[in-house]
Amino acid sequence: MIPQRIIDYIQEFDKENNEDIERLIKQEYGIYVKLFAVYPSLKPNNLLFTFIQVFIFLSIDLIFLSLQIYSVILVSSDISLFSVCIHYFLLISLNFSFSVLALVNRKYLTRMYRILHEGFYDYKDGSNNDPYVQRVKDNAQKAKYLFSFLPLYILFTGITLVTIGPIIDDAQTTKLNITMEGFNIRLPVAKWYPYSTEDDIPFYLTLLGQAILAALVAGVIGTFDLLYITITQELIAQLHILNYSLLNLKKRAINKCKEIYGNINIKDYNNDDRYHRCYYYCIRQNIIHHQTIIE
Repeated sequence: MIPQRIIDYIQEFDKENNEDIERLIKQEYGIYVKLFAVYPSLKPNNLLFTFIQVFIFLSIDLIFLSLQIYSVILVSSDISLFSVCIHYFLLISLNFSFSVLALVNRKYLTRMYRILHEGFYDYKDGSNNDPYVQRVKDNAQKAKYLFSFLPLYILFTGITLVTIGPIIDDAQTTKLNITMEGFNIRLPVAKWYPYSTEDDIPFYLTLLGQAILAALVAGVIGTFDLLYITITQELIAQLHILNYSLLNLKKRAINKCKEIYGNINIKDYNNDDRYHRCYYYCIRQNIIHHQTIIE
C-alpha cells in the first residue's frame, strides 16, 4: 500500500487535472499516453500500477543505457561499431529524457490539455460559426486524425526492424559473428552484455529484450511526436483564426457598437468615442487570444 502522505502529495501535484481533461486525452490520443507512461493516471486507485509501470520503464532505459555506455567505451577504436553504439546511446538517452520530462512537466501538459478542452479564446461575437473559422478547425482536426496513427506506425516499424532482420539472418547462416569485444553482430543492436549470447536461448532472450526496448523507445518517441504535431496543428489553427479576426477588426468593432448602442449611424469613425471604445475592446480580445497562444 502507498502511504497516505505520498498520495496527498501526488494529488496536490496533479491538482490541475480533472475528468474533462482525462476524457479529452483519451479522445485525442487513445491509449498511447497511458500505455507508454507519457501521461499516466495519478488517481489514487491507479497509483500503485503507475508506480510499477514507470519504475519498469525507467529501469529498462537505465539498464540498456548503462550497457550502451560501456559498449561505446569498448569500441572507441572501431569507427563502424562506435558510430552505431553512439547512435543507439543517443536514442535511448532521448527516450529516457522524454519519459522523465513528461513526469516533471506534467502540469504544463495538463494546462495545454485544459486549454484544448475549454478553447483558446471565445470572442463571443458569433465568429466561431464563421465558415472560415469552421474550415480552419476542421482542417486541423483532419490533420490530427491522420497523424493519430503515427505512434502505431513507428512502433510497428521499430519492432519489425529489430526482430525480423536477425531471424532472417539466423535462418540463412550458422556462422556465429562475435567481435573481439564480445559483440554478437547477429543481434539487431550489437553491444556488450555481461553474459554470452552465442547459444540459442541467451541469444533469443537477448533479442526479446531488445524488442521490448525497441517497442518502448518507438512508443514513447512516437507518442511525443503525436503530441507535438497535434498541439502544433492546433496552434497553427489558432494563429489563422487570430489573423482572420485582426483582418476583420473594423467589422467586429462596428458589430460591437451595434450590440451596445443599437443601430447607430456613425459618420466619422475616426472621431467617434463609441466606436473607439469598441475598437479597443476588440483589440484587447486579440491580445488576450495571442497571450493564450504563446503561453
